[in-house]
Amino acid sequence: WIVFGSDVLIYLVCMFALLDDDTKLVLAPFYFLSVLVLVAATFKATTCNAADPNVLLHDSAGDQIHEAGENIPFCGLCNVFVHNRSKHCRVCNKC
Repeated sequence: WIVFGSDVLIYLVCMFALLDDDTKLVLAPFYFLSVLVLVAATFKATTCNAADPNVLLHDSAGDQIHEAGENIPFCGLCNVFVHNRSKHCRVCNKC
């Protein structure tokens, strides 16, 4: 967040210093709107839990039900059946 905020401020100071007054008045609302959207998207991306839903269900409800005949992969590290597209992440240690 510190680097992100610094980048926004540096860009604001450097780029707006090069523009004339009329252009600043026209572009300033668009710039601040884009910064607000970027901050909201960054906040949402950094606060979401990207874990597989089956792992979350397994953690909260105990054992999960796995119906016979389903071809669902099993993660040996999480000890849970996961979705086909899920892979185990070494950084966050979950699928």
